[in-house]
Amino acid sequence: MAYLLKFNEDKKFDDIELILGQPDSDVGSGIYVLKFELEDGTLITVGTPDKKEVLYIHRSGPGIKELIQIYNKTEPRH
Repeated sequence: MAYLLKFNEDKKFDDIELILGQPDSDVGSGIYVLKFELEDGTLITVGTPDKKEVLYIHRSGPGIKELIQIYNKTEPRH
């Protein structure tokens, strides 16, 4: 998880797959919306138009009341 918190626009989708493995499902239409189900029940969702560039990374799951945005290409970090 720490790696994902440091994710930036220099990274690619392949970098995520190296850490999390293959996605469990693709629920997207128009772009890939890939779901990674972690052992602790956490769900990581990655949006990508081409399985190269990452548009966003979200986290949800048990004990998480609201969707947590880990990364969003259109919103620079402060």
